[in-house]
Amino acid sequence: MDQQRVVVSGIGLISPIGSSTDVFFDSLVKGNPGIKEISAFKTDGFKSKLAGEIVNFAARNFISSKNIRYLDKISQFSIAAANLALNDSNLIINDKNYSKIGIVLGSMYFGLNSLSEVQRILLEDKEKKISPMIFPNTVPNSPVSQVSIELGVKSLCTMMSTGFCSSTDAIGWSVNYIRKGMAQAIFVGGAEELNQYIYGIFEKNGLLSYSNSHNKEQCAPFNTSRNGLILSEGAAVLLLESYNSAKERNAKIYGEIIGYGGNYCASSMKKYDYDSAYTTRAMECAIKDALVEKNDIDYICTEGNGTVLSDQFEADAIKHVFDKINKKIPISSIKSVLGHTVGAAGAFNVVATLLSMRENVIPPVLNFDENADTFGLEFISNKARSANIRYALTNSFCPWGNVSSLVIRNI
Repeated sequence: MDQQRVVVSGIGLISPIGSSTDVFFDSLVKGNPGIKEISAFKTDGFKSKLAGEIVNFAARNFISSKNIRYLDKISQFSIAAANLALNDSNLIINDKNYSKIGIVLGSMYFGLNSLSEVQRILLEDKEKKISPMIFPNTVPNSPVSQVSIELGVKSLCTMMSTGFCSSTDAIGWSVNYIRKGMAQAIFVGGAEELNQYIYGIFEKNGLLSYSNSHNKEQCAPFNTSRNGLILSEGAAVLLLESYNSAKERNAKIYGEIIGYGGNYCASSMKKYDYDSAYTTRAMECAIKDALVEKNDIDYICTEGNGTVLSDQFEADAIKHVFDKINKKIPISSIKSVLGHTVGAAGAFNVVATLLSMRENVIPPVLNFDENADTFGLEFISNKARSANIRYALTNSFCPWGNVSSLVIRNI
């Protein structure tokens, strides 16, 4: 049986820089960051003070559930983004198709805040009064299950966790599921919530940017002054659908996911393996899966998170993969504006890339000093650039070894 083509027919997102595609992309193109001082929790004990925080989020504007007050933030973000993707797609879920529609979400930390709160009560409350309505939020698959209940679909319902690659892998996995005719459509993406526990984990691992005598706290991907990432939160959900299904219902199509590759390349839990055979494999596999040539790639939306080793690792891998082609490929990162949404970052990369294809413009990398560039790549620095993008590559690189890539076609 011929494989199904897989297209994106709906987009929904909740982010610090906007909850509509137009506002979100306008912020990226104009370089209007959603990064501010944290208000959700005290940062007195942290060297870092900034994050991409979603403020004034009104869940009832997006969610119909009567149990909103019992949903944790990551589940609220997930449901809201999924509902926005559904509305954007004009797909009607009914008794005839609900068993052919799935949901797959990626997240690195799921409901860690809820789990930590339950643990705190168990340790500190002598009577251990834990609401039975809170407990479901501690289960790793709670966000995707809540989305399934909200949308009324009764098919595939899966949560994936592969670090920073979680939502990229969720998309790649879902593409293959639809290709094989196992689903008509899948709501897929990622979600993450900001809290003091995740913030503490990242700071203890030396991954957060902070101010010192040499640098200020900022996300500066691929810049010589980079010293860490800025955490962020939100959810991005895409409706993946077979091309035939989308055409039959005359749906708008943002683009087609045509290639996926993944790899693990750490020699330990804290150290990348710089052997080029491992560092480049995800990109090589994605391009091979897409049945295109390296020279066909017109744009790379990178992991580019502003940490010293990850940016070096990714830049070296890109140079190795594309060293023999006869053009310089424009390269960018959206994290200097959005921040790093951890497990949801790959889905946000895909959204940004699809919108770049639609609008014919590539968002810039902020905080980049062209005069101090040491990589020799074609970075779109500080100002957006017009571009006609036929094929694009998106990357997710996790400091604990996972690497994943997708190839997207403009149709």
